[in-house]
Amino acid sequence: MDITKHLNEEAEYIKIIKIAGKILDNFNDLKSVDRNDVYDIIYCKQKLTNMIESGLENKDIEADAKDLTSRIDVMLQSINESTLKDILDRHIKNNREVNKTKYNNKNKYCDMEYKGNKTDTVFHSPLSNYFRNKFPKLLTLVISLLVLLVWPSISNLILGDVTSANSPNAVAFSNLSALLCAITRLFVMVAFVVSSLSVALDLMYISFPFLRESVENKETKETLISTEAIEAVKTEGYITISHKLNTNDRFEVAENMVELLTDELEEYIRYVHTYDADVTFIHDDKIKILKDMYADVQAIKGRLKIAKLRNRIEALVEAEIVYEKLENFRDWHKKHMESLDFEAYPV
Repeated sequence: MDITKHLNEEAEYIKIIKIAGKILDNFNDLKSVDRNDVYDIIYCKQKLTNMIESGLENKDIEADAKDLTSRIDVMLQSINESTLKDILDRHIKNNREVNKTKYNNKNKYCDMEYKGNKTDTVFHSPLSNYFRNKFPKLLTLVISLLVLLVWPSISNLILGDVTSANSPNAVAFSNLSALLCAITRLFVMVAFVVSSLSVALDLMYISFPFLRESVENKETKETLISTEAIEAVKTEGYITISHKLNTNDRFEVAENMVELLTDELEEYIRYVHTYDADVTFIHDDKIKILKDMYADVQAIKGRLKIAKLRNRIEALVEAEIVYEKLENFRDWHKKHMESLDFEAYPV
């Protein structure tokens, strides 16, 4: 018996059944199941299938894996196409806890680069642009309000210390300080009221189109509306932006992995051809591993174009498994090259 292989099989199996355990709890009530649950349970099934097909050293694990795979398969087959489509359209729950079990990292792939050509159309609200440009003045407004609220206490504290003395100079200073306090409070109140009215007029201008028309149709350029509000309104409308990868969506991440794998495998094969032949005797074996992964990815891309719903999910799951293989290969290869004091690595 190969003890190392036995222990690796056991560790891998325990990890998969932990993931499956978290997901299967949701399937007790199909109303709580979302697309990530379907994806992850198919992921567990595929990982178990791969373990079985690779030839397990531990026959107890093999029997348990076959049993769990069969139960998952029966459960998935009980979900008809209509229900499956409904599940895939549901709002996705946060999957950070599942990520912790699946990847040992709650934020796995959060920094993944988006490789597709998809764009998003979003509504650009003038309010966001207005508040962004108006922020310095709004901050001044808030500070003014705070000064207005705390100034009486500060002035009383200062004057209390001064009037405790009975000299004529102390009394005169007290009277002068009181006058300055009153003037300062009045100034702050006026500034606060004026700023508040200005912001209120700006918000009305931005929110009500008929007010915009009256301002724009005025013959004179003088207006109570701020430049920030007028410029903000000009930015209103739908704009096209680059798509931001939703790393909480297993489907979107897997689709992106397909594109990443194509580029990364081509790059890595070139790297091994260029650098690896001179420093290791297993160069040809590594090239074959990489080319096999590349062929798998191309087959997955072909399946995604024609596959039906369930088969499409399975193809995406296989893309993630290939991506994991490449990550593991990179880690192993880096350690191997470091052991040879070879410093050239792919970008």
